[in-house]
Amino acid sequence: MIDVLHELVSAIEFDRLAEAEVLTQNALRAGYSPEVILLDALVPTMDEMGMTFSTCQIFDSEMPVTPHAVTTCIALLRPYLGSAMLFDGGAFRAYNVNAYANV
Repeated sequence: MIDVLHELVSAIEFDRLAEAEVLTQNALRAGYSPEVILLDALVPTMDEMGMTFSTCQIFDSEMPVTPHAVTTCIALLRPYLGSAMLFDGGAFRAYNVNAYANV
């Protein structure tokens, strides 16, 4: 069985917004903490998309839904998170997750 977090990453990478929303809910029901979903699926996916964009491997027109999918997923996690520790450039820093859900 494929792990729900891997399915979530795939859904985000391939612009399947509705599927990403369902998979986020499924991950919560399966017992994944909101922090694990955020740090192990959403943040690395956005980092990877940002890296491929910054190295011109993909272009703006090829990734229109990805930020929306992540924002939708974060909105689902929002009731469970006040703030979270996110990995940023070699260090963990505190971010207000609610700020990202309003983008």
